[in-house]
Amino acid sequence: MIDIADPRFGEAEQAAVADVLESGMVADGPVVRQFESEFADYCEADHAVATANGTAALVTALDAVGIGDGDTVVTTPFSFVASANAIRLVGAEPVFADIDPETYNLDPDLARAAVRDHDADAILAVHLYGLPADMSELAAVADEEGVRLVEDAAQAHGAHYDVRPWVPSATPGPSRFTRRRT
Repeated sequence: MIDIADPRFGEAEQAAVADVLESGMVADGPVVRQFESEFADYCEADHAVATANGTAALVTALDAVGIGDGDTVVTTPFSFVASANAIRLVGAEPVFADIDPETYNLDPDLARAAVRDHDADAILAVHLYGLPADMSELAAVADEEGVRLVEDAAQAHGAHYDVRPWVPSATPGPSRFTRRRT
């Protein structure tokens, strides 16, 4: 078997976890607030909200833009199962569009076809291996088709898009991705 991760925790990391456990503030508190603040700064974003895991973050984003029972969401099959699971957890149906073989991200033209073929309500783009999907094209598809655009950025921490630090967003209106202008 090939391991895809080999996490190593030193004394400092173990002490930090012990401090949190001893405080009794394991789901919220000053350490979470500090992480949110530092992560927002790192991403050059105005805010960051910690969730229990990536699936919970995607469910929250889909719910925030009004995706739910009976809706259809176009996404990529080349992703961790959390992408499709989050869609199912809000009561929507995932529809898969293939990837661009050069980037391994959702192909905007195939996403457009899937939105039209399935009368979809949203697109869930997944940024894979630190490479953001083609957000300019996906935003154009979402705008043209009148669907929401949500981004799964679990693998894109520190990524840049269009030579600028890239900040993912899920917006309730016609799609817009957010990036801090320099």
